[in-house]
Amino acid sequence: MKRLLIIRHAHAELANHDISDLERPLSDKGERDARFLSELLRDQYPDRLDLILTSPACRAVRTAQILAQAIGFDEQNIQFRDQIYCSGMEELFNLICYTDDSISSLMLIGHNPQITFLANHLSPCSIETIPPAGAVILDFDIDSWSRLFGKKAVSHFVINPDKF
Repeated sequence: MKRLLIIRHAHAELANHDISDLERPLSDKGERDARFLSELLRDQYPDRLDLILTSPACRAVRTAQILAQAIGFDEQNIQFRDQIYCSGMEELFNLICYTDDSISSLMLIGHNPQITFLANHLSPCSIETIPPAGAVILDFDIDSWSRLFGKKAVSHFVINPDKF
């Protein structure tokens, strides 16, 4: 069994010409929502998390740090992947499929619309959009990430912080 947690970074400050898109930090709301999501994940999914992959964008990195702290994941082991920031759904899918099989539980933190496309590709149900600090948790009846091709999750759970 493999578990994939697809997370959209929390709400960021609005874009402006003073900083690049990569440097946009979380807003105050984003900080609060990321903490809320981290508490939900800690309480609902207390199982060990093996790996966190995140976009190198500041807002995604900060979201990853907040989540890692709450669930007891060593922040030094968070891995940054440029393709999560600048690639399409197919590249994200391939990134997951090439994950080492010793990893049973993988968290991917990224950006819309790519992560919503990815979630819809893998989920048995349609997801309109993953909101900021939202999550889709997918379980797959596979023993190797490479067997993800053509598979849909056997179970899923969607977290929308705006609904709580």
